[in-house]
Amino acid sequence: MSLAGQDMAERRKYALSQQHFNVLLGPVGLRFNTSLGLEATDNVYLRDNDRQADLIIRPQFNMFSAWRVTEKNTLTLGLGVGYAKYLNATEYDSLLISPDTDLSFDLYVGDFVINFHDRFDYSQDVSSDPTVSDTGGLSRFENTAGVLVTWDLNKAVLTFGYDHRNFIATEPQDDRLTHSAELFTVSAGLKLRPTILTGLELGGGLIDYGIPSSNNQLPLQDNQHIAIGPFLSSQLSEYTTLRLSGGYVIYDVDPYPASLTSQPGFGYLTNVPSQIDAFYAYVSLRQRAGNLVSHTFSFGRSLQIGLASDLVDVWRVQDTANWNLLRKTSVATTVSYEHARTSAVSSTGETLDRYGFGITLGRRLTEKMSGTLGYQFYLKNSDLANSDYLQNRLVLNLVYTF
Repeated sequence: MSLAGQDMAERRKYALSQQHFNVLLGPVGLRFNTSLGLEATDNVYLRDNDRQADLIIRPQFNMFSAWRVTEKNTLTLGLGVGYAKYLNATEYDSLLISPDTDLSFDLYVGDFVINFHDRFDYSQDVSSDPTVSDTGGLSRFENTAGVLVTWDLNKAVLTFGYDHRNFIATEPQDDRLTHSAELFTVSAGLKLRPTILTGLELGGGLIDYGIPSSNNQLPLQDNQHIAIGPFLSSQLSEYTTLRLSGGYVIYDVDPYPASLTSQPGFGYLTNVPSQIDAFYAYVSLRQRAGNLVSHTFSFGRSLQIGLASDLVDVWRVQDTANWNLLRKTSVATTVSYEHARTSAVSSTGETLDRYGFGITLGRRLTEKMSGTLGYQFYLKNSDLANSDYLQNRLVLNLVYTF
C-alpha cells in the first residue's frame, strides 16, 4: 500500500475509533437513537395563492453499525426509518427512509482503495429543487448502488466510479418521472505539492425513462450526457481549503417517436433540439477562524435533471456557517440564491429566482438527549403564472441516544 493509501486507512480507522457505540459484539459496533421532529409551515403546498398552514410530526429510529472485517477493511451500515404525519395535508402521510441510509464497504488492496456502496431513501421533500411549485411533496424511492476505485500512487491519484441509480415515483400521477441511470466517473490528479492536487475529470451517463406517461402528460425523453473539465484542490493554509472545477457538458436527447409526433397537435415536437450543451463550474472555499466560526462558500453552475422536469440549468450561490459564540449552544446559518431555467419540452419552460435563509440552534439537554430548533425561509419568483411562493418553516428536533 502506498504511504497516502496507508494514511487514508489510518484516518478511517481513527474516525471509527471515535464513534460511540451502544453495543459491541466482537468486531461489530452498534449505535442506536430515536428522534422526534415537529415541523410547522405556513405554506405546505408551495402556492402563490390559497396558502395552507400545516404541522408535520416525524418520529424516527436510527441505527449505525461498523464491522471491522480486517485491520484495514470495514463494513458500515447506516439506517434511518420513520413516519411523517400531516395534520392537514393527510394525503402526504407516509413512511420515511432517511437520505443518509447506506451500506458501505471499504477494501484496501495494495495501492487501491475500493469502496462498494448502496444508498437508498424514501422521501417526499422537494426543497432541493427550486423548479417545484404547487405541491406538498413528491413521493419517490431512490437507490444508488456502485463502486468507487481509488488508485493512489503518492504523486498521482486515479479514480474510477460506476453507479446504477433507480428513481421510482410511487404515485400514479408522477409515473413519467420514474427512470434508471448508468453513471460513470473517471479522474486523474497530480500532486504538485502535498497540499495541491490538480487534474482532469470525466463523467457521463445514460438515463432511461422506461415507463410511458399514463396521465395525458408528455413522457420525458431518454438522454445521454458527457462532461469533461479540469479541477484543482488546495489546502491554502491550516484553516482554508479551496476546490475549483469547470468544464463542458453535452446532453444528447432521444427524439420523440413518430407515433406521437404524427398525432394532431404534436408536430412541434419534431423541432425539439436533440442536443443541449453548456459549461459548468464549481467553486468551494472552506475557512475556519479559530474555534469561533467556520464556513463554506460555494458558487457554481450545473446542467442537471430536475425532480419533476426536463433538464434544469441552475446557477447557485450558498454560504453555510457554524458559529461557536454561545456557551453550550451551537448556531448554524445558511444563505442561498438560485437562478434556474428549465427546458420547454415535455414540461412548461420556466425561468426563476429563489432566495433562501436558514438558522438552526443546537444544544445538549441531558447526557443522552439533544435538541435543535431551526427556521427556514424560501422566496421564489417565477415567470410562470401561479408558480411564485413564499414559505416559512419552523422545525424542532429532539434526539435520544441509547
